[in-house]
Amino acid sequence: MKDLFEYGFINARDYGACGSEFSCRASATEGSSLFTVEEVGDLKVGDEVLVRGANAHTEAAVMFERKDSSPKNPRRWRHNRPIDRELELIGYTGSHGGRAVYFFDFYPESPDVFRWSCDYGLSWHSLSYEEGVFIDIEDGVKLKINSLPERLFGCTAVFVCSDRMSAIIERAEGNKIQLSSSAARSGDCVISHSDTLALQRAIDAAIEAKKGVFLPKGKYKLTKSLKISNATSFTLLGESAEETILDNSLGMVGVERPEGSCLIIDEGREVNVKNLTMIGSGGFDSREMYGCIKTRGGSSVWGFYFNKSNATCVHNTERVYIENCHARKMSAECFYARGDSRKGAAVPNSYTRSLIYSRCSVTDCARNAFNNNDQAEGTAILNCRVENVGGCAWEGASRFVKIQGNYFRNCGSIALGNVRRRAEDLEVLGTGQHIICDNYFEEGCSYSNTMIMVGSTATQVIIKNNVFVNFNYSAISVFGEGNTCDKPPENVIISSNSIDLTAALGESRRRTAIRLTAPFVTVSDNHIYVRGKDPLVTGISLSDDLTRTLIHSNTLAGLGIGIESLPVVGSVGITDGQRVFYRAERPYGEYSTPALLRIRSHRYRGWRLRWENGEESVISDFDPISLAFTLSEERKMKEGDAFTLIQPGDRRSTLIRGNVIDGCDKPLLLDSFIKEGSVIEDNLITNE
Repeated sequence: MKDLFEYGFINARDYGACGSEFSCRASATEGSSLFTVEEVGDLKVGDEVLVRGANAHTEAAVMFERKDSSPKNPRRWRHNRPIDRELELIGYTGSHGGRAVYFFDFYPESPDVFRWSCDYGLSWHSLSYEEGVFIDIEDGVKLKINSLPERLFGCTAVFVCSDRMSAIIERAEGNKIQLSSSAARSGDCVISHSDTLALQRAIDAAIEAKKGVFLPKGKYKLTKSLKISNATSFTLLGESAEETILDNSLGMVGVERPEGSCLIIDEGREVNVKNLTMIGSGGFDSREMYGCIKTRGGSSVWGFYFNKSNATCVHNTERVYIENCHARKMSAECFYARGDSRKGAAVPNSYTRSLIYSRCSVTDCARNAFNNNDQAEGTAILNCRVENVGGCAWEGASRFVKIQGNYFRNCGSIALGNVRRRAEDLEVLGTGQHIICDNYFEEGCSYSNTMIMVGSTATQVIIKNNVFVNFNYSAISVFGEGNTCDKPPENVIISSNSIDLTAALGESRRRTAIRLTAPFVTVSDNHIYVRGKDPLVTGISLSDDLTRTLIHSNTLAGLGIGIESLPVVGSVGITDGQRVFYRAERPYGEYSTPALLRIRSHRYRGWRLRWENGEESVISDFDPISLAFTLSEERKMKEGDAFTLIQPGDRRSTLIRGNVIDGCDKPLLLDSFIKEGSVIEDNLITNE
């Protein structure tokens, strides 16, 4: 240990961090900073403390508008913006366990009423809409609506209330302690240690001295995020991953900001974090609360925004290495990253080039395990364990990602791509390049129905050598359907996976091993089977719009359907004359077809639309910028007209060859129009 400090580390204890779990009951008087405690314990002058129950206030008030999904001149979407004076909330006194989140839902479909919820949308209550007066909500809480033009198209207002504050002990005498802040109400409260300021002093001193911080065993409670900012070379080293704990379970509320993270790693060149456990405020059993709230007004209102806890948040740091760190009960993305990235030939001044997670684990958490919300480079998730996680195992828009050697059980999808923009720079330097290999997946998905989901804009993806054990959900999907911001993924190789879809531990679900609705995919040398027979399982599902698709040398056994094809059905949205139309869009959060292609694509030239009355039209062009379809000849169209998309008859776009299909009820179910653009040959079909 002596050598550790001689060669570049400082001890966090020398800067006042104690790691104590002591807390005590106290009494407070409104307007006074003098508190009477039942027991002083190890509290002393200069310590930072967290006080619960003495400071009822509104922590944040934010507005979410309904997103306009129109493909032509959509209304500007304002998301999670601060509320000014449009609405007022008064009367909160600390109910609901000291933290309450009120949702107020306004929607034009019912202009005379609005809904409110205080259990994250698990239940709703309706009230009459009235402006300019305070409306009773519950327990003395009242809402006043001053002016709300957003309700004409839909919005959701959210108020986050808390009874917590942090303060410094300025004086102590007997069982009386004087704090740096005064109570906002009289009554009982709880006072406990917070090590935030002490740890921050140690981190800042180490960065300035170009040293690291050693954190001895202890439970270090946080009231806000620790920031590792602009470090040239810094290491935070815990003494023991099991017994060195950063506890954010009682911290201050974060509202879709980095605050809420145990550690924010911001800018700088190199940061290492080792041997820690980090605890948040939302376990697996609260995954519904912290998921997407079922609002009727605003779009994309996620529960974790309002009680936010992450393990780490990386922002634009060039090289980050996180080893032997473990996240528990995080309400939001456990290991999270955001920041700038290359756009075509343009290189930002700072961005993440390497982010490695090694031998980490995420267990009993409400939302995502690993998440990059940017196009940073070089993320690697290696030899980690993800179990009982209510969101995605990984959600990433990043470049050059490797997910290798991990174990996943009872968690959500590995979701890659999902870039919700059609920017031209992504045509120059794509994103979503992933290698997903040598992993184990057991049982199924707690969030979504597919374990590996290749989504919008992803390119150059390799999924190989993975093992699915007793998997009662779908395994792999490459999907091209989406909304107006989405471009289909492409260039995907799915090879040498062992996919056991046996429902050994529960009632069988309808599921598919590999589902393809996007072009330029090779599926080869996979074993797809159930032990015995299951009519609810499909081996490989293909949509009729696939091009450059090769399905070969796979073995499929004991399934209901071996290989199937499905028609692509869409409908007309906005029209512009009798030749031009836009695809009809489903409500926000749902996906539409046909796919809205990239600039470099066949652009549906020469493809046919078969209308419900049996007539056909030929597409002369699809514009990937304006998203307009143009027919070669005029046709009277109206919104809602349905059609089936058909490839040109002379195109040979899909090859299904050399597969073994054994003991399947329907080996080849290719009754839709895929047969017009496919070559199907040399498949061995046998019965048990």
